Amino acid sequence: MTTIFDLVLIPVAYSYVFGLMYFASSWKRQDKISGAMARKLVHLGIGILVIVAPLLFSSNLVPTAIGISFILITFLTSPISPQASWRVTAFKDGHSLGTVYYSISLTLLLYFFFPQGWIIQVGFLPLVFGDAIANLAGLRWGQRLWPNSKKSLEGSIAGIVATFIFLLLILSIYRMLKLFPVRIGPMILLTSIVAVFMGIVEVISPSGLDNLSIPFVCTSIAIVFENLYMV
Repeated sequence: MTTIFDLVLIPVAYSYVFGLMYFASSWKRQDKISGAMARKLVHLGIGILVIVAPLLFSSNLVPTAIGISFILITFLTSPISPQASWRVTAFKDGHSLGTVYYSISLTLLLYFFFPQGWIIQVGFLPLVFGDAIANLAGLRWGQRLWPNSKKSLEGSIAGIVATFIFLLLILSIYRMLKLFPVRIGPMILLTSIVAVFMGIVEVISPSGLDNLSIPFVCTSIAIVFENLYMV
C-alpha cells in the first residue's frame, strides 16, 4: 500500500536523478570529464537509490512507476531519440540504448523482487559498481585485451574486485538489519560467485547489452542461492 512518505519521495527521487544528469552533462560540456565518465557517474549515483529504495518505499508500486518513467525518459534523451532536440549529447559515448537497458533492468528488479531487497542488490549492484569500474579502469589502465574484444584483463579484475567489495558491504548492512538472514560464510560465497560471473558476463556481452545480461545472470544466481540456503 502506498503511503504519504512514498509520495514525498517521488519529487526527491526525480530531483536527485535529474540533478545527477545535469551536473554530469555540465562537466562534460566543460571538458572536465569524458562522455563515458559522465554516463558512469550517473549510473553510480543511481546505485545509491537502488541500495536505499527497498528500505524507504513501502511497496514496489511507486519505485516501479518511477522506473517505467525513466525507461521513457532515457529513450527520449538517448542518441536515437525521435526528437533530436531532446538528445543528451553528453551521454552519446557507448551503446545508444545502453541507458534504456539499464532502466529496464532496474525497473524489472524493483517490480518482481521488491519484498526481497537483497535480491535487487545482488542483481543490480554488480552492474552499478562492477561494470562501471571495469569500464573506467580499463580505459585508464587497460593493456591486455581479451581476444576479439576491446575490454581488458585489468578492467575485468577491477570490476570483479569492486563487485565483491561493494556487494559484500551492502549485503552485510542488509544482514545487520535482518533483511538477509544468512550466515557470513554463505554470504561471502554468494558475493564471490556473483563477482566472478559479473566479470565473465561483462567481457562476453555485446556492447550495451551487458546492462541486461549482468542483472539477469546475477539475479539468477541469487534465486538459486535463495533456494539452497534460505528455504
